[in-house]
Amino acid sequence: MKELIRCCGLQLIRWMGSRIRDCDTGEVLGTAIILNLGGRIHLIGYAGPPIVPVFLPQTQVTYWRCSLGFRRWQEVDFPRVKNHLES
Repeated sequence: MKELIRCCGLQLIRWMGSRIRDCDTGEVLGTAIILNLGGRIHLIGYAGPPIVPVFLPQTQVTYWRCSLGFRRWQEVDFPRVKNHLES
């Protein structure tokens, strides 16, 4: 019974949810319902690749309103640096 309710809920979210796009490429990463509760952002029903929220650039600086976008999470690729303490 729980699985049936969960399946129906996810179908409803996919139908009603907002498309989440990568702010760099414009690629659709998935769909979710986005809620702002208690100063936090909640993505309900998102099942795509890992994403990172980023602030989008503005043409005019306004501090009372900032636009938020999402970007696909990328592996950190630091160059290999020799530890100078191990000599």
